[in-house]
Amino acid sequence: MARKRSSRSTTAFIFFAFLSIIVVCAFVPVFAPLPSLTSHSNQSRRHSSRHKKDGVLAANQRLFAVSNVTARNFEISNDMFWKDGQPFQIIGGDLHYFRVLPEYWEDRLLRAKALGLNTIQTYVPWNLHEPKPGKLVFEGIADIVSFLKLCHKLGFLVMLRPGPYICAEWDLGGFPAWLLAIKPAIRLRSSDPDFLHFVSLFCVLFYKLIMFHRLVVYSREIIFQNVLYFYVLL
Repeated sequence: MARKRSSRSTTAFIFFAFLSIIVVCAFVPVFAPLPSLTSHSNQSRRHSSRHKKDGVLAANQRLFAVSNVTARNFEISNDMFWKDGQPFQIIGGDLHYFRVLPEYWEDRLLRAKALGLNTIQTYVPWNLHEPKPGKLVFEGIADIVSFLKLCHKLGFLVMLRPGPYICAEWDLGGFPAWLLAIKPAIRLRSSDPDFLHFVSLFCVLFYKLIMFHRLVVYSREIIFQNVLYFYVLL
């Protein structure tokens, strides 16, 4: 009886060991690095290191640097979209750069391209880019210029939805929390002059940045979709 039990125990041990090897071999490919991430991740680390050293001023200088990118053209004529002189149908989807780590941007865009998309739509959260009054952030996960350049590289049209109110299940709809601390209190999403003043301060730089890349780098490839979500005139 002892020999039979020993034999059964040995058999069970061998079986479970073999099963464990199969499970490990099956799941290793799932957790393997995604294609295209390695090189982009290295670039992202280099960019992050450089941004930390150079600070916001140097980052802003980089944002307005001219890139060697082939200009493209997009227009509406005869009730049709035209891109580079050819009829064009927008097949788009949302990919919010601020919800995805920069090292995964290229992979996610390639997946979107594999699905047949030719247009990427994204919101722009004001509170991400101006967490404190006058402190502008366009690096790391907020590096929208690098995201747009990557979209251009992969042949995507971009539809920007810059807000300032974006809703999108985002904290305070994209408004910076410091707006709530201003005294006397300002009325958000209204025609309150104080509210519009802070909106304009942010928009002047952001629109200048995007329009610069739109006109010089991307021609008319970036489309602005002005803010959905109405304002109440008070």
